[in-house]
Amino acid sequence: MLANSELRYAARERLRGNWGMAVLVVLLYVVISSVLGYIPFLGPVVSLIISGPLVFGVYVYYLHLVRGQRPEIGA
Repeated sequence: MLANSELRYAARERLRGNWGMAVLVVLLYVVISSVLGYIPFLGPVVSLIISGPLVFGVYVYYLHLVRGQRPEIGA
């Protein structure tokens, strides 16, 4: 089992050179979720439908990052 300091070091190594995109992915998710929440009547339903694929995309992005692959944003 790794110590906390070793885990933090490994995480920082994976994020080296990728901080900007990692933060952008989270901000993009937060903005989309927030905007959908403010749409009256239809917003909560659309948010419920779209939130699953959005979260899945964020998870896949960070999984690629952790595995040392080059994550991309796109279709």
